[in-house]
Amino acid sequence: MPASLAKLDDYRDKRDFARPPEPAGERDLSRAPDEARRFVVQKHAARQTHFDLRLEVAGSLKSWAVPRGPSADPEAKRLAVATEDHPLKYLDFEGVIPSGQYGAGAMIVWDRGRWTPYGIEDSDAAIQRGLEDGKLDVVFQGERLRGRYGLVRMKGRDGDKNWLLLKKRDAYADPGNAEGLVEKYVDSVVSGLDLDDTAALSGHKAFSISGLPQSTWVLIDLIDVVVHLFDADSRSYYDLEMLWGDAPKTRWKRPRPKRPSTKA
Repeated sequence: MPASLAKLDDYRDKRDFARPPEPAGERDLSRAPDEARRFVVQKHAARQTHFDLRLEVAGSLKSWAVPRGPSADPEAKRLAVATEDHPLKYLDFEGVIPSGQYGAGAMIVWDRGRWTPYGIEDSDAAIQRGLEDGKLDVVFQGERLRGRYGLVRMKGRDGDKNWLLLKKRDAYADPGNAEGLVEKYVDSVVSGLDLDDTAALSGHKAFSISGLPQSTWVLIDLIDVVVHLFDADSRSYYDLEMLWGDAPKTRWKRPRPKRPSTKA
């Protein structure tokens, strides 16, 4: 089997792609040498709610589960457990993984953007060497994660799986506020939904369109078959007419799905 496919074997072996919505995907080496690498942080309500950090390297996403989520406090040491590589199609994935599937539960795109390695050459080979050596410094240019972070592998009985995600001291650091990022931001930068909106997460697809601002996402409501736009900067929804220059931009708030009453 070609190495490009073998990289995602662990990912595929754990999933039944006959049951949507997770993408199967293959390794994608189409990124231009001068194109910034992408990253995503997903918030995932699996058996325990946690955050998944994924970095684009060599056509797939190097992934770590971060139980307490990222911090902007340089004194906070966040455990990051290495998991299997994911396909690049996971960069935009949010939805509800069905019960009985690996990682069952709701997932949202908590942050996304571009990243570059710090202190080493920006090449797949140099990044791979850094990961093999157990140290990788990065610069995030996300909507919520900004500035320098470090990934450092821990030594112990769990082998290579346990790492630390550390914020470096820079203009984006927030000393003494370890939980600031995860407490301030609870919703998706793509759809505005949060993990409690399971009905809406199960019933929409989100994607970007070339020519629209980077913060603007198209949402297709698969239940009512309606198309809307979501602007991640203003956290606002708009009617589809926003796509046409002279049409009015009607701003509205998406109603949250009704939850079953707990009253007897």
